[in-house]
Amino acid sequence: MPISSRIALGFAKRPGTLGWVLIADGLLQLFDALHALAQGKRRLAVLPAILCVLDGVAGAILLG
Repeated sequence: MPISSRIALGFAKRPGTLGWVLIADGLLQLFDALHALAQGKRRLAVLPAILCVLDGVAGAILLG
């Protein structure tokens, strides 16, 4: 997701909305990681997997 969208949601003072956006982004990163693994590109799957975890944690913190 573009950084401008995250900044706009942050300025809206609605952390719950930003939390859901981060969780959705994490799910997309999970798809990217699984797709890379299905293609046999393990090295390519590392970064999306890390971003998936980070997005999920950040989203859970904002929602919690």
